[in-house]
Amino acid sequence: MSEPVTIGAPVLGIEPNQGSSDMDVGGFTAPVYAVSDGEIRLSWQAEGDIAGYNVRILDANGTAMVDQNLTDTGASINSNYLVPEAIYSLNVTAYAAADNSVTTSATLYFTYVPAPAAEPETVEPEDTEPEYTEPEYTEPEYNEPEYTEPEYTEPEYTEPEYTEPEDTEPEYTEPEYTEPEYTEPEYTEPEYTEPEVEEPEASYPTDDPSAWATAVTASFDSEGIRVIQQRLVDWKWLAANSYTEGALDDATVQAIIDFQTVCAENGVSLIPCDPSNPVIETDTLALLFNANGQSYANPYA
Repeated sequence: MSEPVTIGAPVLGIEPNQGSSDMDVGGFTAPVYAVSDGEIRLSWQAEGDIAGYNVRILDANGTAMVDQNLTDTGASINSNYLVPEAIYSLNVTAYAAADNSVTTSATLYFTYVPAPAAEPETVEPEDTEPEYTEPEYTEPEYNEPEYTEPEYTEPEYTEPEYTEPEDTEPEYTEPEYTEPEYTEPEYTEPEYTEPEVEEPEASYPTDDPSAWATAVTASFDSEGIRVIQQRLVDWKWLAANSYTEGALDDATVQAIIDFQTVCAENGVSLIPCDPSNPVIETDTLALLFNANGQSYANPYA
């Protein structure tokens, strides 16, 4: 008789966090972790022979923001998608590889607490009133000057020597005139050289995901957005001449959403781009500009 299949309960984590406090999470009290602005990293791991995980992120109303079956043990979500002070839950169910009817689950609660705006530093004015000190008076010492009679010397007189001036009138010579010889200048057609135009180097590499470590928003550098748009055109997610170059417009955002949807169908979990506040997160950028030359072309194009 075979032994029953068992797996451990998922261990959940969230970083960075500011610690937890016990709060009411819908009829019972549980620890709720406080997270601040920026990229929030979620993790899960269960011991045993695990086939995969069902990962769900629910908002305060119990609506699923994310509901994915994954083999990965981590994902990220940006605080832009969260409502301050609302309580969210991360629910992870692990499935045994030997028998997927054997499952274990765990839930973690968290809330978004935005960082407070920095208050201007108040500088107390420094008292600059000078301290008055009565000057000390000293009677100057008087010294009688000593008078010395100057010594007189009679100057010696020398009769100047007279020299007859020399007649320096120059001798005049009539200049000899020579007719200049005229030479016809030789004309040479200048050789034309085509100017060499240097092609500007791309500012954003297309095979280095580490160079795309910042999420792309509508205010991102237009040259970087043009590189993203060209990659979407090359992989047939975005039709040529259907978008505004260098802008995160509706056509570009829809191409990103279509790309993320097909990735999710193939087991690659990505945080979806919100059309009302478009953000292309770093996991999506890492696939678009992967270093191993892998192409993720549109299979339906």
